[in-house]
Amino acid sequence: MCRKSAADIAKSELSKLLRRDQSIEFTSLDDNKENHDRYLFSLRDALKYSKGFHVSMKFIEIETVSKTNHQKYVDLYIEGHHRFPIAEKFSVHADGHS
Repeated sequence: MCRKSAADIAKSELSKLLRRDQSIEFTSLDDNKENHDRYLFSLRDALKYSKGFHVSMKFIEIETVSKTNHQKYVDLYIEGHHRFPIAEKFSVHADGHS
């Protein structure tokens, strides 16, 4: 449990690691499921987390996603062709830039 929001944590921790021309977009979808595969992806590649992002005493498998599936995920999530409601959306920019 944490009192800070995911956006506050990401902004405070990641903004100092980015170059001036970089930013990260975060979108959390409300899919009403727990402990299933979750994906962290960019326009170039993706990682699959076997049990979501929850901290657990059990191991979480992390694997890369094939190029074919990556393109499907880009179409589905980045292009917005999903049917899930957006729970949260925010951007992280380099320190001092908005």
